[in-house]
Amino acid sequence: MPKIVVTVNVEDAGKWEAGLRSHGALFRSQTVTTPIGIAINKGNEVAICAEPADLGKFMEVFNSPA
Repeated sequence: MPKIVVTVNVEDAGKWEAGLRSHGALFRSQTVTTPIGIAINKGNEVAICAEPADLGKFMEVFNSPA
């Protein structure tokens, strides 16, 4: 199963994390059914690690406006 790691700088890490946790349906549409790893560093640097079952479907949804 592939692993995807996405990193980004955000304005408010707490607000970002709350928003991320409300997107379960979006992650399921990306074929992610395992827990998503989240890391937050000082300076509001965040990272997630996900394991999609279908990398092509993950990237299709990831690159869409949704």
